[in-house]
Amino acid sequence: MLFNGLGYSLVTLASFGVVAHVLVKEDGWLAKILSIRPLTFIGEISYGMYLFHPMIEATLRKLSHTGFGAASAAGTRKLFLIALPLTIAFCWVSFKLFESPIVKWSKHKAEELGRQQIDPGLEHKSNLILQ
Repeated sequence: MLFNGLGYSLVTLASFGVVAHVLVKEDGWLAKILSIRPLTFIGEISYGMYLFHPMIEATLRKLSHTGFGAASAAGTRKLFLIALPLTIAFCWVSFKLFESPIVKWSKHKAEELGRQQIDPGLEHKSNLILQ
């Protein structure tokens, strides 16, 4: 019960502190730790992990039927040890096949739209319309 109010506030403050520290001391120890390759990789696929981990966990619980999905410490550990690598692999594939191409396409479209707004031919056409 305590975590619902005070706990979330403390987690938010701690997260703010981490971000503020990294922004202020870009070459500090915390920034160096957070920039190691495994953590940046998790950062790249983190949105997919947020989206897909509940579905992967629920699927594993349904497939297991007994023991492994039980509300026990051992069952939870087993579920975690199987769900985490599956989630990471699934999210990496999703990132490579969907997220990266979509981001690349949207950047291309934004640049294209930016060039159209700067295009002198377009400016001339708009002046003709306004006259």
